[in-house]
Amino acid sequence: MDELKPCPFCGGPATVLCMEYGDQHEGQTVWGVFCENDISAEYQHGHFIDNYATKEEAVDAWNKRGEG
Repeated sequence: MDELKPCPFCGGPATVLCMEYGDQHEGQTVWGVFCENDISAEYQHGHFIDNYATKEEAVDAWNKRGEG
């Protein structure tokens, strides 16, 4: 898996998070990547992506942000 690139907006470090919703029988697991500066600011900047089925998909999507 590729290493996470810094946040394309502020240059801050990024981290991968696994989030579980619901209960053990009908729960859903999703992956996201969050700028650590945004986590500290209680997500007010919107420097994150989420709702990916796998960790690899989330990292790939994050690393492509700002390209183009």
